[in-house]
Order: sequence, then structure tokens, then C-alpha cells
Amino acid sequence: MRFLIVLAMGLILFVSPLVAEEFNLSTVVSGVVHQVNVKVGEKVKKGQLLLSLDQKVFESEVIEADKLLYSAQLYRDEAKKELERAEELYERTVLSDHELNVARIGFAKMDALLAAAESQKQKADYALKYSQIIAPVAGKVQKINAWPGMVVNNSVTVNTLLTIKE
Repeated sequence: MRFLIVLAMGLILFVSPLVAEEFNLSTVVSGVVHQVNVKVGEKVKKGQLLLSLDQKVFESEVIEADKLLYSAQLYRDEAKKELERAEELYERTVLSDHELNVARIGFAKMDALLAAAESQKQKADYALKYSQIIAPVAGKVQKINAWPGMVVNNSVTVNTLLTIKE
């Protein structure tokens, strides 16, 4: 047992023992447990992969988000060119107010589409990253409440899948 010694104003104070911290770990996302890489009692290193959900769905969502983002960027770029062309023609009095507004609306729609695609990409990347449990500290596995094939539904409450003690 370790004690914390504090030197304050020339006095030595003994503070309560330093207690090892327990970490109840889970994934942020729901899915199916693919692999549990540790056993109870096993020592783990900080950054070690402890558990992973099936990655197929998360990886496919990232691929889909990448493609939607690329497409949205192309559409927005084209809408921007069209708006610039419409503004130029409007300045030369070749285009009506209505036609200029239609180009503005088209650009705004594509700009919103791009923002939505960027958001979807961030969410897909986040879900992929947090579909695994990585040891936040070095420690010893205390409990395992997960097994391959187990369905994890964290949409309502977060279920502790692993516990490690520092």
C-alpha cells in the first residue's frame, strides 16, 4: 500500500492511501462483439486493444461516407461555378433576378448537401474508432462481461464490457 506524503509549510502530512483506480470500459457504439483479446487476471499495457466489435458495418459506413462526401464536393463545386456564371450574366443584364436566385438556391442546396456529407463522414469515422476498447492505462483485467457474438446495445444505457484496475 502506498501513502502520499505532502510537505506543506514545513509539516509532513500523511494523506489517505493511494487507491488503485478501476476503469469500467465499454464501446460508445452498438454492435456485435467480434473479439475479446484478454483474459481475467491478465496484465495489459496502455493503448492495448482489449475488445473489438465486428468492424464490417463500421468500415462500410466509412466507405459510403467517403463516396457521398466526394460526390457532394463535386456537386457543390459545380453549383459554385454555375452561381458565378449566373452572377456574371446578371451583371451584364443578360440574366433575370429569378434565374440568379435559382442559381443561389442551387448553390445553397449543394452547400447544405456537402455539410451533411461531412457530418456523416465524421460520424462514420467516430463509430469506427469507438467500436473498439483500447486500454486507457496499464493495469490488470478484473472482469470481462463480453464474449464473441454478444450483441452490445448502448443506445439506451452503456454496458460495462471490461473492467481493468490500475
